[in-house]
Amino acid sequence: MAGDVFQSIFAEHIAKAYNADYLLGKCYRTAPDTLMFAHAMGLGLFEPKRYRWLKEEDWKTCGYSVKRNGDRLTLTREPNKRFDGDDISYESVKVYKRKQTATIEQMVCVLIDEMNKENDNTLTPNDVAIIFVDEKKDNYNLANQICMAIGNKYNWETNKAYESKKPVANSVLVSNRNNAKGLEYPYVICITENIADNHQFRNALYTMLTRSFIRSYLLITDPTYKIPQEIRDGLHQIEKTHAMNIKCADADEEKEIGMRFKQAKRAISLKELVEKYVKDNSIDGIYVNKILEMFALIDITGLEEDDLLEKIEKTADLLMSR
Repeated sequence: MAGDVFQSIFAEHIAKAYNADYLLGKCYRTAPDTLMFAHAMGLGLFEPKRYRWLKEEDWKTCGYSVKRNGDRLTLTREPNKRFDGDDISYESVKVYKRKQTATIEQMVCVLIDEMNKENDNTLTPNDVAIIFVDEKKDNYNLANQICMAIGNKYNWETNKAYESKKPVANSVLVSNRNNAKGLEYPYVICITENIADNHQFRNALYTMLTRSFIRSYLLITDPTYKIPQEIRDGLHQIEKTHAMNIKCADADEEKEIGMRFKQAKRAISLKELVEKYVKDNSIDGIYVNKILEMFALIDITGLEEDDLLEKIEKTADLLMSR
């Protein structure tokens, strides 16, 4: 049985987290530069605050060649060479920020125009996926506006995957992050308001960026948001050298990263449990945050999953009885 190391970047120990006879360390879909940038964004590798630091064996398990020079680590990946004539020098990942004078749907159309021009006007709806990385209620209104703009400009059909729950032929996929896992498209536009500072967002951003096999776009919609210079520099380094050269975490930083990781893992697990309970019991989704707010007031340290589920059930019953 084969395991795919690219399904999770927040497993406790990459090399031991998969019950598999061998691990698919090489990703045959995502371009190496895109995968490096996705890992860098997910783990915070270019930033002062990092979300995870992997051991050398874990980097190798993830398909990297590793060279250490003092306190610097250089990580590289072999080119995919999926097809004859593959050009490894093209830009497989791009970052755009919306301008004050443009709407988000206009920016999406600008990116589609770019794709179409590069493909000599042969781009089809099947080639494009648009994914919201944030979890915001406004995304549904924004999705409607994007679908309308695409229909008006290109006369293309769109598929709102959060409604259809499946891919639809001859249509542009428009999805939230929960309905895009496991899918792959030549071009993916990842839409987010900004680059958020939490593990759950970073893991989602990593996953969505790796849905493409030609190019991923990261479209930041807040025109006032300043993209950190270290992220810009890191992307430039990947584009020019097809490598990441990063500072190694020392013992103190590894300890700090480990503490934040354990806290975040507990928070993510609880949120997932609450969401699953609400969904499985056909409870209105508004109760997810209400239940989590109640849990923030109590100490759940050390509780096993069954105990947490029991408390979730009692909390939900209490809230719905009011």
